[in-house]
Amino acid sequence: MYCISVSHKHTPADIRAYFAFTEEEEKQFIRNLIAQKIVNGCVILSTCNRSEIYFTKGNEKDEDIVNLVEQELISFKKISGDLLLSHLMVYDENTSIRHLYRVCCGMDSMVLGEVEILHQVKAAYMLAKQLEATDGEMNVIFQGALNHAKTVTNETNITRLPVSIGTLTARAVIDFCKSQGNGFHVLVVGARGKIGNIVVRDLADFGVDEIEIIGTSRNHKAINAEFANVEHVKLVDYDKRYEYVAWADVVISATSSPHYTFTAKKVEECILGSKNAGCSNAQGILRNVEEKNVKQRLFIDLAVPRDMDIKIGRLASCELKDIDYFKELAADNNLAKISEMKKAEWLLEDKIEEISKVIAFQNFRKKYEERMNVLSEKDANWLLYKLKDSLDSKAFEQVLQVMAKEFGE
Repeated sequence: MYCISVSHKHTPADIRAYFAFTEEEEKQFIRNLIAQKIVNGCVILSTCNRSEIYFTKGNEKDEDIVNLVEQELISFKKISGDLLLSHLMVYDENTSIRHLYRVCCGMDSMVLGEVEILHQVKAAYMLAKQLEATDGEMNVIFQGALNHAKTVTNETNITRLPVSIGTLTARAVIDFCKSQGNGFHVLVVGARGKIGNIVVRDLADFGVDEIEIIGTSRNHKAINAEFANVEHVKLVDYDKRYEYVAWADVVISATSSPHYTFTAKKVEECILGSKNAGCSNAQGILRNVEEKNVKQRLFIDLAVPRDMDIKIGRLASCELKDIDYFKELAADNNLAKISEMKKAEWLLEDKIEEISKVIAFQNFRKKYEERMNVLSEKDANWLLYKLKDSLDSKAFEQVLQVMAKEFGE
């Protein structure tokens, strides 16, 4: 298996946006690769912090499979080769498994040990499975990674120590509101999305009695149902989002929209009370907002690509932070997890050894199926299983290489 990756570790959010995939784009790109027989299996993991393509070789004669996938990505995303190569990390057959396991366990995340990534990896894998785009090798690797993440959760404290991006955002919101002393009015656009949902629930759980949270939803039927049992939260239609800007102390956006959810011009009109902005009334909630409200506001853009016009941060009384801002907050939090990381690394090495031998043996049996059937009939293949269990991965692979020569390869 191979992996090409653009992530938060080497690439800022503005550049990562060029490589982000919607679900429909994931499906189309995977289908393209499979149809051309460039790959035998493919899983795409696209989150706010990374875009990664995991794949196994299709045509055995294509030695430069990584370059072929890179060229397909350049064409599909309509980006320059220089941009891709300036930010791309490549993991080959020897390093891709370890990388996936680290990603799945939250060991490669902006916030060490965050659990959201486990669900995102699982969703990416299940989508590829639905498209029948995973082969035996990928199934073994991904299922092993998902299971190992559960082991790390149970045997270390890496996921028990706070916090996730959602929690970091919630803390930043509370700290900002306390510092301004205006109130705790929070507008969350994309409240029913993966990150938005976490932010809303973390805010509601912070124990601030006076907090009021307005979330938006594009699904009319889901309005006021998603958070029916969560205090301080109300959902409104997405199209009404601008009506609450003047009311809000903090505006958060975390959607997968390809367009801006907030533009600087409309935000300014709302803050200044423009009649054309449709901000004069939001079901009575703006009753205390003056015609020209100049209170300080915090805008938080958690989306990749951007949800918010960057010019919002240049407006008077407006501060704009994107997801990369939380790198600094996460760095302090990650210090507390270093010791737990060491324990997770030990567990990882044992698992990598095991999975490497399983894959080597699986590929060997597939390639020499007839020979293995003969050994099985003679009850002679037990020795291979014994060697697999007792040798390390390098030694076991050497044994398989010797057997391949004996088989005439």
